[in-house]
Amino acid sequence: MVFLGKEISEQRNYSEKIAERIDEEIDMIIKGAQKQAEVILIKHRILLDKVAKDLVEKEIIEREEFERIIKGSKK
Repeated sequence: MVFLGKEISEQRNYSEKIAERIDEEIDMIIKGAQKQAEVILIKHRILLDKVAKDLVEKEIIEREEFERIIKGSKK
């Protein structure tokens, strides 16, 4: 099994059982982060759509314009 880009031939100092626990923990962390990202995106969907619309129209927006969009949504 390969962990975080380590070579498969590299020796490890832990058992297969510990390796499984590491995989499970990493899976829990990733799934938790994904759920948190989904909640944030849903919460800020209107703002995300405004930024996406500007990017589709202009392809690039400068920081000042991005900040204006963000601040405009907080009013």
